[in-house]
Amino acid sequence: MESSPTLVKNKTLGILLDGFLFLSMLVLGILTIALNPVKLRIAFGVMSLTFAVGEGLHFATRVFSFCGKDPAKCRALLGLGDLLISVFMTLGFLVFLFLDYYFYLSQNAFFFMTGCLVACVRIIACCFSDNHWTKGPAPTFGVRRFRNIPMVLLMLLGFINALIANFDDNLWLAPAGWFYLPIMIAILGYSAAVEFGPRNPKFYGGMGFLALALLALAILGLFL
Repeated sequence: MESSPTLVKNKTLGILLDGFLFLSMLVLGILTIALNPVKLRIAFGVMSLTFAVGEGLHFATRVFSFCGKDPAKCRALLGLGDLLISVFMTLGFLVFLFLDYYFYLSQNAFFFMTGCLVACVRIIACCFSDNHWTKGPAPTFGVRRFRNIPMVLLMLLGFINALIANFDDNLWLAPAGWFYLPIMIAILGYSAAVEFGPRNPKFYGGMGFLALALLALAILGLFL
């Protein structure tokens, strides 16, 4: 069993990471829109701000659990934070699909409606009691895979939808279009983390960091 100092250190690192991600997504979302409020950047900016809301709630639950004395209540708070960020990550991609539909593909609602269906499946799966959000142990298969596969599908839908919506604008030739490759790698990283992470925490953390870093790099590419 881990010693108390190790647990405190891990919790502190988790809080610092959450705080960093919250501020990063918040700043990126604001700057993406403020620097040049064209349609594509607005869509990415609003998506980032939605992620920031979820990450902020996750950060808050981590802080409260760190300050708490009752282990059961602390575990419940951490689980609530995980549930909230799962839902807001789903909503973030759905918002992106909606804005792409609203700005570019108003005559073709296929991607947005498909995204709504996939998002509903994801959110319902997140609400299953088998997730054990507020009490351990967390599932490694079953409902975990059932809730994460729709997330990967949402990311793929967003990638394909943005590509189709902007295909006629020579997007691949402009620096602002360079975010597509990082996003694709982020999707692969997230997928790998989902499938193999529960059996290898270090791999899960590494691929998760890779996905977040590349997604941040992709959004930064919009400034060019």
